[in-house]
Amino acid sequence: DINIYDSSAQIETNMMHKTIEFPSIEIVGAEEVANFINEQIFYEIVPEDFEQYHTGREDIEIQYEVENISNEIISIHFEGYLSYWGSYTGYDKGLNFDLQTGSVISLMDYYTLPDLRRIIDDARKGNEIRIYEEIPENKQEIDDFIQLFDSEEYIERTDIFFLKENCIYFIVPWDEAGRHYFHIELSLDKFDKLQKCAHHFSDSVNR
Repeated sequence: DINIYDSSAQIETNMMHKTIEFPSIEIVGAEEVANFINEQIFYEIVPEDFEQYHTGREDIEIQYEVENISNEIISIHFEGYLSYWGSYTGYDKGLNFDLQTGSVISLMDYYTLPDLRRIIDDARKGNEIRIYEEIPENKQEIDDFIQLFDSEEYIERTDIFFLKENCIYFIVPWDEAGRHYFHIELSLDKFDKLQKCAHHFSDSVNR
């Protein structure tokens, strides 16, 4: 049995609004695994200086959605914004955990860089790469996405994708400063190893 509870870290003053929502996972019979997952979520999402007070207006608003749960993987998407003195930065992270070990996973746990380049190239040839949001200059954005697979730097990260409804969503920076993001949608049919892990749905999830 897997139980998911809403948790949050909050601070509210005249000059400060900080709200970070995140899940607390309970796995009956696998408490150590659940605790490991919860620790990783907290330290990834809640910054070390969260409770410190700074001069100037500070706003943080982050929400989450559990996008996929199977017997092997839980996929969580965090989205929101950070603002200090009116300087806005988008916040977008996907975290995916192995429910057997509690470890956060990356694409490199399942695929080599040549494997992923082949998958992405085939999807490009078949016009199967879709931008999830309505944004201009779609061709350029798709080209930028494909270039992320020129090295292992992007695929080594553990916060750049989430799984939802037989699709994988890649989180892609829209500008060099990383202040805005967009999502690339691809069918999980092309990612057979991930698909096998994501599609054995758990019958006992409570929220």
